[in-house]
Amino acid sequence: MTLNANALITLAQAKIFVKVPTAETTHDTLLEDFINESSQLIESYCNRKFVLQEYTEIHSGNGLTQLMTRSFPIVSVTSLYDDISRAFTTVIDPNNYTIMQDEKGLAYGIERFDNIFIRGQRNVKVIFQGGYSVIPSDLQLACKVTLAFYYFKQQEQEWTTNTKAKGDENITMIEGLPKSVTEILDKYKRTEILGEDESVRNYY
Repeated sequence: MTLNANALITLAQAKIFVKVPTAETTHDTLLEDFINESSQLIESYCNRKFVLQEYTEIHSGNGLTQLMTRSFPIVSVTSLYDDISRAFTTVIDPNNYTIMQDEKGLAYGIERFDNIFIRGQRNVKVIFQGGYSVIPSDLQLACKVTLAFYYFKQQEQEWTTNTKAKGDENITMIEGLPKSVTEILDKYKRTEILGEDESVRNYY
């Protein structure tokens, strides 16, 4: 097993966190599995990706000058298209748009100077480099805690942790992300809000 491209921590970091000696390789494959699975759980919970890579996103034009990408922070935009026919053959001049940043400098969207994004269905295409070149330390911690949680559950062979009542039945459930992890991740969650006069916009 190898680490996926979206892995939020390294095998070495995982081994240190769960106190497995560096030279001990017996559990390497298991730990790599848990790193991959923990990273995916975190992405799913936050509804976004984090590792720096090239993204291609298709959006529906919203009739506004601003467009929020689903993946962020944006590092650079390779190309931007707004084509109601969805042929995506004519690139918008980079001088006609800029990358938007919030008050903390996080680049999260694109603003056009020359026109609005034409209202339509899946008519905007943006190719860009986005994500973190260095994963924030609290996100790394969230991945470590999630990995450790499941790693030690596996060692104990104790997977069923929550019992909830449903009518006259007691249903035993497998634990999801630990509460301490979701408290870290809540500030990274991306949500989508539908406005009355626009298509889906992305907030965080």
